[in-house]
Amino acid sequence: MTGSRFVHRIFAVAMSLGLFALIPIQFVTADDVVVRTQLDPEKTVSIGERVVLKVDVLGKDAWAQLAESPSVRVPGAIVFKPPGQSTRLNETISGDNYTGQRYEWWIYPQRSGLMSIPEFSLSIQSKVFGAKDQSEPVSKSTAAVEIEVARPDGVSDQLEVLATSSLKATQSWSSDTKTLIVGDGITRTVEREIEKGPSLLLSPLDFANLDGVKNFVKQPATDDKINRGELTGSRRDEVTYVFEQAGKVQLPDLQVEWFDTEAQELKTETLQGRTLTIQPSPEVAGAQPSSDSIEAGGTRNHRSGWLVVAGTLALVLGGVYFYYGAVRNRWLHYLEARSCSEKTLFKRFVASAGSGDAARTLRDLVRWSDVVQDREPAPRLDSLFVTYGDADARQRLSELECAVDDQDVRSAKASFDGAGLIACVKEIRSRVRLRQRESVQVAQSVLPPLRG
Repeated sequence: MTGSRFVHRIFAVAMSLGLFALIPIQFVTADDVVVRTQLDPEKTVSIGERVVLKVDVLGKDAWAQLAESPSVRVPGAIVFKPPGQSTRLNETISGDNYTGQRYEWWIYPQRSGLMSIPEFSLSIQSKVFGAKDQSEPVSKSTAAVEIEVARPDGVSDQLEVLATSSLKATQSWSSDTKTLIVGDGITRTVEREIEKGPSLLLSPLDFANLDGVKNFVKQPATDDKINRGELTGSRRDEVTYVFEQAGKVQLPDLQVEWFDTEAQELKTETLQGRTLTIQPSPEVAGAQPSSDSIEAGGTRNHRSGWLVVAGTLALVLGGVYFYYGAVRNRWLHYLEARSCSEKTLFKRFVASAGSGDAARTLRDLVRWSDVVQDREPAPRLDSLFVTYGDADARQRLSELECAVDDQDVRSAKASFDGAGLIACVKEIRSRVRLRQRESVQVAQSVLPPLRG
């Protein structure tokens, strides 16, 4: 071989290698991605018992993971996405290397029967080992799975049961006094905590309406904590009783029923009420004539003028002092009630949605939803969107929940369409108001005519 031919051959080989270097060695397609779906446990569970939905995504000769968190909805169940609950996977399948992630959703069935978890779409992104950038996302779907849910023995089908392995219920009062005056108020705080379940399982308490007493219920405060894989949910409810008339008042006991999954029995926690004496306002009581003056036949006590003036002045000052206290209490309760009004809570939601903070937006949306559904025994945000919202509204809610999940993991603001969500909630608000007006008209139409 001559020297020129050898040089040309070396040059051709170098060019060939250069050209091949510009071509990706491997593309990641949908066929290179494996998706597995399973339930733990796989057999029958009881109402309220946690079912773990595990979804594995694996890439062939690449590391696969979800490009975004999907929205998982299960009819008749509460779905909780634990933040940061993903596990790295590395397996050999049919002689090929697969690497990816396992994701979990914790599902808590709320009714008996067959619970079906429909398939849902996943956007999966893979990174080929040695490459600088990730491949374009591919779309895959999970497999639909189902599991039988049984109602605990001894629990009626009509009873909405909270099933958990442990429940703590405590209460406290803002004052220990047993005697108050008209216009005063007292606050009752109830805290509940459950193990192995989210705070969404804790339903709102029924603070019964009483004659002569006005209830101001604050928005609940909820919290979910995960410690070594175990979830603890808590909820704090507050109600302020404002007394509008004098007499004896019996604030009722509160009953918290739950099913102990370990002891397999229905239990009831009782939070004791209180008996209070409500006295008339001082300005009203001071206007009542004394029995001594009536028995004396209205005779006048001829005291010196300065004692009369001093007594009158003391009475006036005392009345002003107590009257100011009563007015101040009523004003404070008015401000408290106003801060929890539907209009105020809706404005807070709009401001939060405009700020881009997903967690704060969802929190304020739930608070507004609870007030709008104050007549519902167990108000649920998703139920409100299903009843009064369209498909676009439900999709906006799913995007918000996914943004909250991403925000929890990344500890930063997650993107969602705040303007679109506000528009959908405004439509829901209009439909709720229309339904409420129609209910009032129906109620008035069935009232019997007044007798002359």
